[in-house]
Amino acid sequence: MGKISLEGPTIIETILQDHSAIFDCGIGREKATRLVIVHLLLTLSLLFGNSEIKIMAENIEQHFDPKTFKLETAPFDARFPYTNQTKNCWQNYVDYHRCIKKFGEEESRCQYFFKTYKSLCPGPWVENWDDQMESGTFPGRI
Repeated sequence: MGKISLEGPTIIETILQDHSAIFDCGIGREKATRLVIVHLLLTLSLLFGNSEIKIMAENIEQHFDPKTFKLETAPFDARFPYTNQTKNCWQNYVDYHRCIKKFGEEESRCQYFFKTYKSLCPGPWVENWDDQMESGTFPGRI
């Protein structure tokens, strides 16, 4: 069985040689990080093919340090206690744009709303809302 480690072959090379290596990729936080990277690479391999994925894998391994990488999602918000997070997504998108309108794009306080809506909102929704913002037809009050 191949092992994925910080030394030696890249993640994608190890997986291409031995598919069972996916299940033996470290412990704890390092394992979680590597599994996220493996999932990302396997998804990308469906889109681009293995030759381009090998290059992407090498780039990812150069920029991701599994010991310091922190995987986060949106924190609990008592205003939206139920499973359906649609309103939470919408509210954080609107709050982000209100924040940058008031404080400017460089304001660190706005990053909370940005990270939260990026975590909760499906990409096509955000693209649609961004298009509406540009054309002046966005239905929310900013």
